Amino acid sequence: SDGFTLLGGLQTDVIGDFWAQRTDAQPHPPSEIDLDSEDALERLYADQTLIATGLPGVQPKLSLTSLSRSLRRNAIVKFAPPEFPLLVENEAYWLRACSRLRLRAVKAKVRIGKRGFHRLEVDRFDREKGGGRLHTEDGCQIMNLHPADKYQVSWHSLIEAASRVCSAPLPAALHWMHLHLVSWLCGNADLHAKNISVVVAGGVIQPSPVYDVVCTLAYPGLAPQMALKSLGKDDGYRLRDFEELAARLGLPRRPVESMIRRSLDLMPDLVKGFRTSVPYDDATHDRIERILLERWQRLSGSIS
Repeated sequence: SDGFTLLGGLQTDVIGDFWAQRTDAQPHPPSEIDLDSEDALERLYADQTLIATGLPGVQPKLSLTSLSRSLRRNAIVKFAPPEFPLLVENEAYWLRACSRLRLRAVKAKVRIGKRGFHRLEVDRFDREKGGGRLHTEDGCQIMNLHPADKYQVSWHSLIEAASRVCSAPLPAALHWMHLHLVSWLCGNADLHAKNISVVVAGGVIQPSPVYDVVCTLAYPGLAPQMALKSLGKDDGYRLRDFEELAARLGLPRRPVESMIRRSLDLMPDLVKGFRTSVPYDDATHDRIERILLERWQRLSGSIS
């Protein structure tokens, strides 16, 4: 099958500002519903033909436009698959934590209906308020990689390639370096090349808000090490590892150290808050806290 046929099967509301469809087909616009209506969301989720196959990731998703309260809002609604319980609460917590850490993240909210229908509503960064599409490329597209090769690249080479296409390369590199640091400290091990993107708005190319930040340590079947190696390492980072990466990226030392210290100062409280905010069992939280405390101590101990 040719590439355009494959693209045509993904529906038209994919990430970014392009899509493909058969010339004899009708466009497949995002569903316009009231996001406050649990019944409407359940009906849409039950109709598997509306699940957004063009949106990557393990979670089932719907691309929706809300018309509630006279506000047009483009959102992706994500649902937790049975094999990853509490995934939406997990992601929502760490996205909020990223904002506290001064790491720009997508706006997201957990909604739980009266019948226990859990979902995560995430504002789309590739859409304008009026519904216009913004050009967006993820790390695989930037590096000309097939999506299946999202793990076949190093973190440092990914940051180098992505920051080069940005209008302000050094702030972009610092942003993604911060994402890697926070991900290691919070257990977001599944950080791969499709989990970073650039977006073009007003002629400026910049990193998108961070997204898909999840403490994967909550799921014992997933590896605890970082999915992509940075300068040959996927765990056990110390200050010198971040200094070496900063030097390779041409980043000045002072903002890097400030970023690390700020993250270390806040992380213990954020880890404690995770226990009280997301109701995994005590054994799961004990395991998460043990691993994250070891990481915090290792990095803290390497700073004089």
